[in-house]
Amino acid sequence: MNPKYPSIQEMIQKLQEAGRTPIVPAPNRWFADPVKHPFQQKMIERVLAQTGQGREGFPSGSYINPQTGEPMDFDIMHDLGVAIDPNTGRPMMSGIKSDLTEIDPKYGSITKSNLVRKGLFKHEGGDELLKNLAFLATIEKSGKGHHYGLSTHYASPAELVNTMTGKNPTLRPHSRGDIFGVGDEVGRISIQGKHHPVYEKLLVAPAGSDVQGKKLHKAQGGVAHMNKGGNLTVEEMRKAIAKASGSNPPMAEKNLTTMQDFHTSLGDNIKKRAADMQNMIESTPFKYDVGHHVFTEDSARKNFPPMRILSRVMVGNDPMRVGGIGGKVVKDPVTGKTMRTPHEPGYGVRLEHSPENWSEFRIPETAIKGRVDMARGGLVTHAHHLEIEERPL
Repeated sequence: MNPKYPSIQEMIQKLQEAGRTPIVPAPNRWFADPVKHPFQQKMIERVLAQTGQGREGFPSGSYINPQTGEPMDFDIMHDLGVAIDPNTGRPMMSGIKSDLTEIDPKYGSITKSNLVRKGLFKHEGGDELLKNLAFLATIEKSGKGHHYGLSTHYASPAELVNTMTGKNPTLRPHSRGDIFGVGDEVGRISIQGKHHPVYEKLLVAPAGSDVQGKKLHKAQGGVAHMNKGGNLTVEEMRKAIAKASGSNPPMAEKNLTTMQDFHTSLGDNIKKRAADMQNMIESTPFKYDVGHHVFTEDSARKNFPPMRILSRVMVGNDPMRVGGIGGKVVKDPVTGKTMRTPHEPGYGVRLEHSPENWSEFRIPETAIKGRVDMARGGLVTHAHHLEIEERPL
């Protein structure tokens, strides 16, 4: 890890913490042209198995949980982060899934983020590292231009927006709030003749937040600092966030002195929701249990071996779409909010063709046609979990 930028190392470690959901923005070309993108195909196959869709069902790509193969388009995440690893030049992304159905406009104006690939930007000065990176992170805000960094972090909720247009870029997370450049200025780049600084980190925080860093979308620039050398009292933090959200957010019963303390408090609330979800699972009458072997209509038709149930989960709460996956998101005509499917019982399952060829994903209970001890595709096996090594995306 480049010792010059410890904040990037901290971000990369954070993105890999337990309890976070990894996210891979999979562009449409990974689905449409497997020959040109062979190293991504194990993940894409998991997606196709999980959804029952063909490759043509993803004309605009999709945000993917690489561990399960689940599409995550239009999910709203807490604590979303993206970092460009200086060692590999490649991006990493993860967050904590929320129960929100929309981002309250009181957080501020809409921001849109993306990755800009090597070849579209030119190194103009500063750290030579910028010459070797495959991507840079970028965030824009209407009328305020684009800003660039080695990482992005969202103190505001962020929605995994898929434009569904088929024309890249299609995968552009949206959030709301103010944009800050945090840490050192790594260097400068130019894109189509326009010059831009590159920061260690770009931060999106609720409008009115008092954050240490350079506020990037002021008309004349400007620096905004935390008061008293970096300390925020509980009341000051409440005022900033309440101004954005319209109400007092849940806070841990302790003094909040930094943005990290606020994230800890947010984490406490997320843990409570996780406990509520566990209570929902425990109170739901599941038909099958861990260790059972089951099949679906699709797996039987394809002569696949049975799937072993690894866990009981709740599925659903997904954006409703016209025509199913890949279709236009349905909005409530009165509130304008994205309409979502209800929660329903489901299972985390493992489909194993051989010890070297397997995938794990989630399926709803309604998709299961029955329980088996042996299926036409082959004997039930009990191989130990094997880690599959894949080349970085």
